[in-house]
Amino acid sequence: MAYWIIIISMFFFMIVLQMRNGKIAFALNANKYILIVLAVCWMIAAFRNISVGADTAHYAKLYINICDSSWAEIFSSFKYQGQEIGWNILSKLVSLISNNYYLLQIITSAIFCFGFYPFIKKNSTNAVLAMSVFLGTGLYLYSFNIARQMIAVMLVANAWDKLREEKAREFFFLVALACTFHVTSAIFLIVYLVYKLWPYKKTHKYLVMCVIFVGIFYQKILEFFTPILQDYYNYNNYLVNERLKQTAGLVVLFWIVIVFLSLYLIIKGKNDEDQASVSGLFAIFYVIMSLVGLKFNYMDRIGVYFLPFLIPMFDEIQYKIKNIYLAKTYMVSAIICFLIYFILSTQTAQYLYITFLNY
Repeated sequence: MAYWIIIISMFFFMIVLQMRNGKIAFALNANKYILIVLAVCWMIAAFRNISVGADTAHYAKLYINICDSSWAEIFSSFKYQGQEIGWNILSKLVSLISNNYYLLQIITSAIFCFGFYPFIKKNSTNAVLAMSVFLGTGLYLYSFNIARQMIAVMLVANAWDKLREEKAREFFFLVALACTFHVTSAIFLIVYLVYKLWPYKKTHKYLVMCVIFVGIFYQKILEFFTPILQDYYNYNNYLVNERLKQTAGLVVLFWIVIVFLSLYLIIKGKNDEDQASVSGLFAIFYVIMSLVGLKFNYMDRIGVYFLPFLIPMFDEIQYKIKNIYLAKTYMVSAIICFLIYFILSTQTAQYLYITFLNY
């Protein structure tokens, strides 16, 4: 029922904030709408019991260790207790207020949810569609499990906007800050290079080919980076394949749709002034990393850094469709499909919702 509260609130505030004369204007009061729905998402995430989310209980145990650790111990290593220093500093600061893990969960859930507000606001015109993508692609639910990495994802998503605003220093600062929560976010540095090359239209096909090249020769690439990751950051789980294989199931259809729409956006976006079509390239990279993740440990986690680009991609597609009726059909269908997929995603045991307020 908790997840249905999010869906119900989306439609309720759509009617309250965006309905005029019996018609929905999706761009009307968009910022208020996004903020309110994110607030509902925050409450559901913040007040969940440690049994909700595969890694939540593990984070709770680590928090107890951080509470008992000194500042000297925390600063003794970039990865103390297996967690990057940014997360450890945040945890230690929260512990000065309370040793109760749920306070940390409330704060980190707020950082993640409200931290995505600027990115969603700046990269979408249809607030309902944007929030549907936020929910349906797994961006929101991932924060129940890989909380450290999802804060890093939020930070690099906002770094993208700084890059588009020609604020390179702020871009690199946010990426560096993201690395203090999950060092794998350093992969986002390739975005800087792509952004600089994207205005040259002839480079589009070569960049797409480079992304496909990564998907084909990922094993060789990982072999090259293995010594670096093993010696310095101990991400051994990313480099061996002893974990139970994932299966794609029907999600492969979703990936096919993403690739098709991404290529359509890149082709149709040859003359885009704001470089909106580059989101299609990053969406393809997300799909390729997800496919690699079916065969190699956790590589889908690398793709998560490019998952936020699905928000501007799906938003931009509706403006590339010239037929107004087809555009509306696409928009409504996308919203419905994403929300259905969100609800289906919550049906597994790890998302069986219980609030800690009952304990």
